[in-house]
Amino acid sequence: MDDRRLKVLLVEDDEDDYILTREYLAEIKGGDFELDWVADYDAGLEALRKDDHDVFLVDYRLGKGNGLELLRAAISGGCRAPIILLTGLGDHKVDSEAMRAGAADYLVKGQFDAQLLERSIHHSILRKRAERDLHQQLTRISLLNQITHAISERVDLESVLNVVLGQLELHLPVDYGTVYLFDGQAGILSQAASRLKSPLPTAHLISFDEIALPFGETGLAACSTGELLYEPEIAKTESPLLRRLTRTGIGSAVVVPMMVEKNLFGILIAARTRGNGFST
Repeated sequence: MDDRRLKVLLVEDDEDDYILTREYLAEIKGGDFELDWVADYDAGLEALRKDDHDVFLVDYRLGKGNGLELLRAAISGGCRAPIILLTGLGDHKVDSEAMRAGAADYLVKGQFDAQLLERSIHHSILRKRAERDLHQQLTRISLLNQITHAISERVDLESVLNVVLGQLELHLPVDYGTVYLFDGQAGILSQAASRLKSPLPTAHLISFDEIALPFGETGLAACSTGELLYEPEIAKTESPLLRRLTRTGIGSAVVVPMMVEKNLFGILIAARTRGNGFST
């Protein structure tokens, strides 16, 4: 189990079951859980779409809808944390449907205790991380293949860069992407390609000092090694580059130096409208 406190959300219309779940979590030795509770389908769907918890426990029976419908709607709405379905049925058909729909696990009410709940949470989180890591690896391979194909088919750099940004937007959770190319003699970077999902202000020219400063004391050395910068909360940034590029509407960003034989030839900036947008 993680060393930090795990945030758990229970979607359950029976207060007695909420109290029982709270007691189970309290029994887990060495566990540190923060349990939140919502009691109906609509509140559950809103909470799952926010995806602010480490794991979700969802009851199958929820009045106007059921947990299986909620599971499908949440996953299609972007929920990436593991969802464990709680059933009172012991119906293998429901359990199988839940797993096919994307549930990380299922537990039958009245047939699990604190130990089984801990095991289910622990393994669901580990399984979800493994799936995410595999997906990221496959995404990187696909992205590189697409970029390689684009480079082989196109001779103009702008077209290639737009393909790179297009693939980035397609495969990763990016709301804003731009590429700047470095002019070593002039000491500036000029915008070469940009893709936006929202109307955000951009700067067409950046001084090299603004590139070096965001990387802290390592500055130029960080650029020369290709070290990337991740700023999870733009509102708290001290980076003049990110302050200039993302004045409004951006919550988090990644700045990636692009290198050729250890020489900087440009940077790629990917950003999301919400904070901590690249943490999952």
